[in-house]
Amino acid sequence: MGRRIKQHTSPLYEILDSAKVRANKIETIGTGTKAPTWRNRVKTVIATTREDAIQLVNNDESDIKIYTDGSSHDGGVGAAAVLTQGIRPARIA
Repeated sequence: MGRRIKQHTSPLYEILDSAKVRANKIETIGTGTKAPTWRNRVKTVIATTREDAIQLVNNDESDIKIYTDGSSHDGGVGAAAVLTQGIRPARIA
């Protein structure tokens, strides 16, 4: 990463430095501004139990649905996503 900063390092800097990540290889994503009248057209629902999730799915009439799950087990992290759109086959990642 170049010259090592010795004082007042942030936790993010420590992580990047220990992983030997070069600063010029990091993508910077700028923040976008939105008009005060902007409204999100995506509905986000978080179910805390399996029964709640089943009930939400059964009551939702949306054409496009995306289901995600993130988990941590034995020091590892996993994630999954499923997209359904009408009668098309589900896409899983």
